[in-house]
Amino acid sequence: MENNLSPIIGNYPPAPIRRKPASSTVNTPSSTNPTKENKHTAPEEQKLTPAQQWTRSVARLVLECLNGLRRIQRYDRWITSSACDALTGYRKAWVKTYGEKSHLVKLGKAHASSPAPGVLECWVSYSVAGRTRALALRLEQGNKQWVLSAVEV
Repeated sequence: MENNLSPIIGNYPPAPIRRKPASSTVNTPSSTNPTKENKHTAPEEQKLTPAQQWTRSVARLVLECLNGLRRIQRYDRWITSSACDALTGYRKAWVKTYGEKSHLVKLGKAHASSPAPGVLECWVSYSVAGRTRALALRLEQGNKQWVLSAVEV
């Protein structure tokens, strides 16, 4: 299964940039100890398959759009019109439930499966305002790139 999913790495939009902590005591890998883990990467992200990494990246992008941190229209190259309409509706429901103020969202474990060649179905749990919910995504391979074709919150 992993061999079928590896081509998506170079063909989907990059994940949002994460800033390093502004702390003066930043832990960096020691040159004397090359086996030391990178402490800037969350432990759950260090052992993910490429499909799971993309699932988390796309889920993060969708949740940032729902939370109002990113505009949905910015990603129209990678989102079908039906998925964009669904996201717009989910954004309105999100505002109704949580208000305009952005909320801290914590991603849970990512899952991915490939029911057919050129199709990736993903789901990830997330927590917001003390409640755990699920996000389901369907990515389809288009002309040399992957496109978000369906989303369920």
